[in-house]
Amino acid sequence: MELNREKQRQKTRERWEWGQLLSDADNIDRFDVYRIYESLQWMKFSEMPLTQKQEQVDSMMEKLTRYKEMKLGTKTAGKLWIERLDDQLGFYTKLKAQLEHSATIR
Repeated sequence: MELNREKQRQKTRERWEWGQLLSDADNIDRFDVYRIYESLQWMKFSEMPLTQKQEQVDSMMEKLTRYKEMKLGTKTAGKLWIERLDDQLGFYTKLKAQLEHSATIR
């Protein structure tokens, strides 16, 4: 009887670990470079006035910075997660600088 319980616990643990890996992979995939384009396209970024673009970029950078606190299931997933977020933060940092430059030449 105790052996059956231990097998059941092991199966439950394996299912949880597998589910965690899938969740991590899904999160990492959602933050690839192409998603930047899709997000900007979806929110009609190109049609926004300059001030709204600046607000949107600031908001996105704050959100991405908060996401860095999220823990993933494995060290490898955590490393990939931070890399993806850093890539996106790098893009938005450059976009922010460009928008600020645009505001000074108006």
